[in-house]
Amino acid sequence: MKKMALLGMMGLSILFGCSKKDSNQAATGSWYTSSNESSSSTSSSSQTEGNEKTMSNNSIYDIVLEKLRNDTSDTPATHYAYYDIDGNGQDELFSGRYWESTGTVEFAALYYDNNGVADYLAQSYVASSGGYREATNIYTDGTIITAKWMSTGTEMEDTQYQLRADNSGIDTIKSATVPIGKDVELTDYFDVKNKETFDFSVLAWQPLVSEQANSDDLDVNQILSGNYESLVGKWVNGKGDTLTISADGTINEDGVIRSAGKNDNRLVYLAAGSNNGAPGGFAIGLFPIGVENPLGDYSDTSKPRLVV
Repeated sequence: MKKMALLGMMGLSILFGCSKKDSNQAATGSWYTSSNESSSSTSSSSQTEGNEKTMSNNSIYDIVLEKLRNDTSDTPATHYAYYDIDGNGQDELFSGRYWESTGTVEFAALYYDNNGVADYLAQSYVASSGGYREATNIYTDGTIITAKWMSTGTEMEDTQYQLRADNSGIDTIKSATVPIGKDVELTDYFDVKNKETFDFSVLAWQPLVSEQANSDDLDVNQILSGNYESLVGKWVNGKGDTLTISADGTINEDGVIRSAGKNDNRLVYLAAGSNNGAPGGFAIGLFPIGVENPLGDYSDTSKPRLVV
């Protein structure tokens, strides 16, 4: 789709409009410290076999998915998956983050059914500063063990939870202070020796594409994760200058997107340059529908825009 454009103030070129492609993609997943190849799976399934399966009410997670889609933090979730961990007929919700460097989706957080309401349970987290960490182990009977520690510390604060089979909440089974060391085993502190570890390869990750992206807007969360689908197409300004962006990040054949990030105003931008590795480059500011340029311009905020 050809994109309309305007010329902004201060010599900035402002380009707007976008075209869409199907951004669904299969991805591998990992949990806690291990990574496994993903395999074909339905979005609602169980590792516990049975002759009958109750229909899971996944609509309770809609509010969580909407919040994840609108997350503006530095490391937002990019994918999600439903899975019935303990085989009781009700799916849990997993969120994940896509890493372009490895092509995998890493576990981000876990949500569960608490009396018909989606509730947060555990996450994998590394603070951008300060050294705080969180990690999670999960088992097929609904046992969850969380660990919290500082990167400079010598101990972890671990807690064992149990999902209730009737979806009425969780039980806290045990808490323990566990020393950090290569010879330390969870089985030394928690009764999980005979429990089956959850197999993450069964997760069918789906892109957490926002409604914004479906309406031809820029999907900044996907862009930050390395998915440039919402940028694909020809962007044109009022002078007729164009930027043609491809899904692989190529710009006008001889340029390339090198990275995406956020500036001091929490606005998303692209660092771009020559695809032959030559020094130098340029920045592209991204302005989804309704987002104004804090530096000021006369662009149409009813359309997605790029500022070069």
